[in-house]
Amino acid sequence: MKIFFLFFLFYFSTGWAYEGELLSPKNNGWVLDAHIPVAFVCSKRPSILINGQNLPMAKTPFKNLWYGRTEWKQPGAHAISIVSTCHGQRQEKIFKINFFEMHDLTPAKLLAQNFLQKHSPTKLKWDWGDALFLYGLGRLPPDESYSKYLRDYQAYYYFNPATIDWADRCPSALSALALWRQEGHAESFQNLMRVLEFIRHVPKNSLGAINHFGIDTWMSKIFPASIWLDSLMMYALLTVEAGVDLEQKELLDFGLNQQIIFAKKMQDPITGAYYHAWNVKHDRPFPKNNIFWLRGNGWVGASLVLMLEKLMLAGVNHPLTPRLGKLAQNLALSFRRVMPVHFIFDTVLTQPGKGYEELSGSALIGFFFVRGAQLKILSPDYFQRGVDIYSAITARLSATSNGLSMPDISGPTMPYPEVGYKIIPRGRDYSYGIAAYLLLAQAIHSEK
Repeated sequence: MKIFFLFFLFYFSTGWAYEGELLSPKNNGWVLDAHIPVAFVCSKRPSILINGQNLPMAKTPFKNLWYGRTEWKQPGAHAISIVSTCHGQRQEKIFKINFFEMHDLTPAKLLAQNFLQKHSPTKLKWDWGDALFLYGLGRLPPDESYSKYLRDYQAYYYFNPATIDWADRCPSALSALALWRQEGHAESFQNLMRVLEFIRHVPKNSLGAINHFGIDTWMSKIFPASIWLDSLMMYALLTVEAGVDLEQKELLDFGLNQQIIFAKKMQDPITGAYYHAWNVKHDRPFPKNNIFWLRGNGWVGASLVLMLEKLMLAGVNHPLTPRLGKLAQNLALSFRRVMPVHFIFDTVLTQPGKGYEELSGSALIGFFFVRGAQLKILSPDYFQRGVDIYSAITARLSATSNGLSMPDISGPTMPYPEVGYKIIPRGRDYSYGIAAYLLLAQAIHSEK
C-alpha cells in the first residue's frame, strides 16, 4: 500500500503532460520576439510546422519532451499556425501570440497583476514565500499601486507583529528596508528593526551561522541543528543590504561571511553544486547522498549577485568581494554543465531528466546569469543564456482573466532523499516562483 501511495503521489503530483500536448507557446500568451520556443510532448519524434515551415525538434532529457525554436523578429500580436503530428495524429491550431521586445516588462506586470488581484496585502504571510514576492515586486520600476501594496503589508504587520524566531521569518524585512530607504516609511523601519534584533541576538551555531529553524521553534526541537541554502536569501542578503544602508559594518560582515561559511561546508567539489542542508552536529550534508536541489542552488546564485550588486552600487570596497565573485563564477560553471537544450532545469539539478522541469529555480538561475554578466562578475555570454531561460519560461505562461499565470513551480521543499524531491507537487502562481520571474524580468529590463 505504501508503494502504491508513493507511485500515485509521484505520478499525479508532478503534473505529467499528456501525449500530443503543446507546452509552449500558449494561445494568448507572450513570446520574446527573437524566437518562438516550441515544447511538445510525444513518445516518438513529432512533426511540427510553424506557419507551414518545418521546425526541427530535438529530444530533451525529459521523458517524451521535444524542443525546437524558430526565429521571429516582428513585435506585436500575430496569429500563428501550429500544426503538430504525433503518432500520426494531426492537430492544427491558430494561436494569437503577443511578441514583445526584450526590455518590455508587460509579461512580468501581468504575472504580478494576476497575483495582486487575488491576494490582499493584509492576507499575505510574514513568511519567506510572500516576502520574496514583495521583494521582487519592489524591484520593478516605480509604480504607486505596488508601493501602496507594500506599505499596506508592512503597516499591517507593524500593528499585528509576527513572531520572528527562525530564518524564514526574516526576508519580509527586505521590502521593509526598501520602503524605508525610498520613502522613509516609519512602520517599515520598525519592522526591519525587529528582524535585525533577532539576527543580532539569536545564538549562532558552531559554524557562525543561524540554525535554519532557530532555537525556540517546535521544529528546532525535532530537526537537527542545521544550515539550509535558503538562508542565504532569507537572512544573509538582508544583513548585507541593511549593513550597507544603515552603515553597520558588523551586519555587513556577518552577511557576507555566510556565503563563505555555506560554500566551505556545502559546495560539492565535484559538481560545484550545493547540498540542500548541512547537519552541524554530525558535520555532514543532509540528505547524505549526492542530491542537489535546483531552487536552493538558485537562491545561492541570486543571493551572491544581489550582495555583490549592493556593494558595487554603494561603492563599498569589501575584502570579501573577490571571494564572492569567484564563488559566483564556479557556481555558474556548475549550472552551465547541466543546462538542458531547452533551458528549463530539472528540480534534481545535476540529473537532468530524473525529476521534472521546474520553473522557479530555472528563473533564479536565469537571473543569476543575467545580473552576473551585467555586473561583469560572469562573462558576457551568460547574459544571452539568461535571456534564453527567460524566453523559455515566458512562453509557458498562460493567459487568465486577470493577467498571466506561471505553472510548474515545485511546492515548499525540505531536505529529502532523492525520491522526496521528485514527488513534491508542482503548482501554479506560488508567490516565491513569481518572485524569481520578477527578478529575472527586471534584470533584463535594466539592460536598456
